[in-house]
Formats: sequence, structure tokens, C-alpha cells
Amino acid sequence: MILYKKDRFVLMDEGTFWLSGSPETPSAAVGAADARTCTWAELFDTYTGRTLVMISTRFDYMSESVREDQAGILFRRLNKELGDRMNTSWVYLACDLNGTEEEEAHTLIYDRAFIDARDAAEKDLSVGKGTYHAFGNIEGGMETSFIFHRGNDTVTSYEIIEKGYPAKGQSTPGYVSDHYGVIVNFKMAD
Repeated sequence: MILYKKDRFVLMDEGTFWLSGSPETPSAAVGAADARTCTWAELFDTYTGRTLVMISTRFDYMSESVREDQAGILFRRLNKELGDRMNTSWVYLACDLNGTEEEEAHTLIYDRAFIDARDAAEKDLSVGKGTYHAFGNIEGGMETSFIFHRGNDTVTSYEIIEKGYPAKGQSTPGYVSDHYGVIVNFKMAD
């Protein structure tokens, strides 16, 4: 899901596809535990006059080789749907890799000239390093969720939100996901 402020951004184009051999139809990659999708939106920023491409996806959690295949499918499909816009727009990719930065899927994203926002951040406000915590069962967590970007901008801050939230009628904070949220602030170049 991609949320944006309608008073600032104009939706130019959008799409969703499956990270499988048949991305046009609901399907799972061979060897994957579940079907996974990618959603993207091309947005015109009325404040800066620039075009952004926002991409959100989640890779398979069971198989490193499937995640590697899904990274290839991701870029082949984005290039097919967006063409040159992938190279001329500011591009932001929010990706639950379900794998670490040592895996080939992460490397494939870097190979396409993307920068890991955490690596580039002027300030890392996170207490811990991990984004995946298995509902509090992995102390310190594992870094498996990433925000990548490509464009002439600055990452001013990065923060993993390690906060529990009480469910309705509960007083003790709990987890809304097995991953912590991540907030990244970008400053676009003039």
C-alpha cells in the first residue's frame, strides 16, 4: 500500500503485479511460501515540480533463492511498466526483503544504483539495528526491511520505531506486526 498527500501529489500512474513468472495474474513464484506482490505509484510533486516513483513490496520469507528470483522479476517488470521513468524520476523502494543485506537480493537492488537509506542517513535515530523481531521473540531483531532510493536527494534521518501499541481494551503494549516500522526523512535537492 502506498499512501500520499493528495494536496501535494498528483497520481500520474500506478500498478500492481505479482513477483512470479506470471506477474499479470495472482500467482506465487516457484518454491515460494506465498504469493507476493509489488505496488507502485508515479506521483507528481506540485511543490517541487518533480516526479517520484514510490514502490512497495515484500519478498518470500522461506527461500533465499526465491528472493533472488523475485528481485530480478521486480526490476524486469518495473522496467517494462515504467520504462525510462525508472531512470529519470526519483525512485523510492520500500522492501521487506525477508532476508539480510548479505543476501543476493539486496545486492541486486544495489546493482541497479539504489542506495540503502540507512547507510546514507545523516542521522540514524534507531536504538537497535533489527526490523524483524518475530513478535518480540528475537532480541535485537534482524535487519530485513529496507528503504532504498535513487535520485539527487539527501537522507536526513532514519529510524526504526521500536514501540509497542496496546490493542483496543488492553493496557499493555503489544506488537501490530512481526516487523518494526521504519521512518525515513528525505530532503530533495534543488
